[in-house]
Amino acid sequence: MHGSAGYEITEDWEAIVACDGTYFDEDWMVDASLSLKYHISEHWDASVGYQYYAREIDTSELKNNVEYNVAPYFAVGHSW
Repeated sequence: MHGSAGYEITEDWEAIVACDGTYFDEDWMVDASLSLKYHISEHWDASVGYQYYAREIDTSELKNNVEYNVAPYFAVGHSW
């Protein structure tokens, strides 16, 4: 499952929330983020935000339990 939404605060500022997740029997994964993006120019932007990632996989071959909190983060983006 995937979901995302953005809200344009002004012409240059945008708030974005996104979430991805899966669930099969007892195995699951979630990846969620909240960010604030500033459009520097037509091709450049910068954003700050928080990201949370967790998963739990338990099979006969593998036991995996992972959790990350990436907060805060800073990113610079370029588009053509």
